[in-house]
Amino acid sequence: MEKCIEHDTLYWKVDKLKTPDGRYINGIIEVLKEYWPNLNENFLMNVSRTSYPTLNMTSLRRLCQQSKMIDTDYTQVMFEQDFILTNEEICDQEHNPDHEIMRFEFWEILIRIAKRKYIDTKREISIAVAFEKLVKELILHDTFQTKLHE
Repeated sequence: MEKCIEHDTLYWKVDKLKTPDGRYINGIIEVLKEYWPNLNENFLMNVSRTSYPTLNMTSLRRLCQQSKMIDTDYTQVMFEQDFILTNEEICDQEHNPDHEIMRFEFWEILIRIAKRKYIDTKREISIAVAFEKLVKELILHDTFQTKLHE
């Protein structure tokens, strides 16, 4: 798990979401570590149904709709914008397909969703707290787990 997280954080662009004082990004890796087994299982379950080892926009959108991440606070347009921003490569990644997201990008888009849903709406002030709220309330929620295993 430690090696996977270390590898994934090399390529994500989550640091672009922080404020100049860094207060928003503090704690994100700790939240990812805490929920890693469940989040990684969810990711693997979803990619095994589509185009392993990646998720395309359609599959991820469906997942976000089923888990109620996409709603009035986080719209489909916002999702599409975040998908494009997440999928943008900051350096050439030969094995990272265009228009699909890999595991490290899956974490990044979840963090982006949490920021928009909870930080931008002023319901939370910390991205780490917002990310944990998204994980607990929408990703690990019973209805999401049921949909995931159907």
